[in-house]
Amino acid sequence: MLRARASVVVALALVLGAGCPRRTETPPAVAEGASCPTFRDPEVIGRSPSVLREISGVVASRRQPGVLWVHNDSGAGPEIHALGLDGALLADGEVVGAQAVDWEDIALGPGPEPGRDYLYIADIGDNQRRRSSVVIYRIPEPEVGSGAGLRLRSEPAVATTLRYDRGAENAEALLVDPLDGALYVISKRVGAAALYAVDGDALVRQAAVDAGSGALVTAADFSRDGRWIALRTYNAAYLWPRPAGRSIAEALGEAPCVIKAAREGQGEAIGFTADDAALITISEAKEGDDGVPIYRLAFQSGGPDKT
Repeated sequence: MLRARASVVVALALVLGAGCPRRTETPPAVAEGASCPTFRDPEVIGRSPSVLREISGVVASRRQPGVLWVHNDSGAGPEIHALGLDGALLADGEVVGAQAVDWEDIALGPGPEPGRDYLYIADIGDNQRRRSSVVIYRIPEPEVGSGAGLRLRSEPAVATTLRYDRGAENAEALLVDPLDGALYVISKRVGAAALYAVDGDALVRQAAVDAGSGALVTAADFSRDGRWIALRTYNAAYLWPRPAGRSIAEALGEAPCVIKAAREGQGEAIGFTADDAALITISEAKEGDDGVPIYRLAFQSGGPDKT
């Protein structure tokens, strides 16, 4: 059983994770001790391209070493972009048959063809909570190939149109369970984030998610083996263990471990590296920025690659 301590004490430990200065977050009670991994100091491994100013999701390819898939926020077209770990723009990709209202997260997971990786793109942003439905698109992961500046076209996207069972929600975090392909969305609501599971054409509320008072969940990802769940807010990042046999809702109901995150202006993207040895985070850029740092948050002990 993970041991929790008071939020006031934890706040002092999260200074490195502080980011957006316009928002005050009080961390949740968190776990500590041998059950939690430790992290090395955040490392800058590259910078995002200046043409991608509003990166809102990132996921690492598992079959194409060194490739990160990202996308822009609302206002951009239905495109994904392949980056190198140093931030070099390798390819722009049109998602055929998709529309982009407010894309907020991207994930990698299984799909209908065994042994093939699929990208899932979450068009789930709804700041005013007025959308009657949201969409998750699925495409087979495109092959980037060699060189840079390539233009790709995906296979036709499969769209899953969804409605929340309790009325419209704003959300920015998508999870795809690598074990069974189940889809989950975590809402972006101050002090009241919730986990929703995709059930047919519905998003069904499963449980509350405590990411801290005043916090807004902006991204999420599974480790490759499905045993860890990472969530980030504007100011911090947390890691929940998911032991074998436990549901996602049960796992997120426990106290999380703290991820040693970097200070970022508006952090909206987090994802495990392909080998689960680290996490990648990227922020949206401010006006005038020539890209933003790409951070690698490496596990020092106890992470998914260590277990």
